[in-house]
Amino acid sequence: EQLPVGLQPPFIAAVAHRFRARLLADDPGADREFATAGRLLRELDLVFDLAVVQLEHGEWLVAQGRFQDAEPLLGQAREAFDRLRAAPWLARLDSVDIRARVPA
Repeated sequence: EQLPVGLQPPFIAAVAHRFRARLLADDPGADREFATAGRLLRELDLVFDLAVVQLEHGEWLVAQGRFQDAEPLLGQAREAFDRLRAAPWLARLDSVDIRARVPA
């Protein structure tokens, strides 16, 4: 993170935002950090890493009671993990049950 912006690889910047979000815990700034990490990973077309961030962001949103905001992120993560046959990540995703809490 101490490297000048032009010398910092975008993947490292994305990982830094992801971990910063996790360190912020319940702080509302975590939302912005997760979103930035996701944007950078989407630009790099790193499907698996993006899905992990979407899952973690979705988990964070559920913990904040923001079920409707979490639903699209968790759905996108599920699509990626399904395509990649990432069974352990699908199992983790299955443990985040928001369907009963999101109005149809």
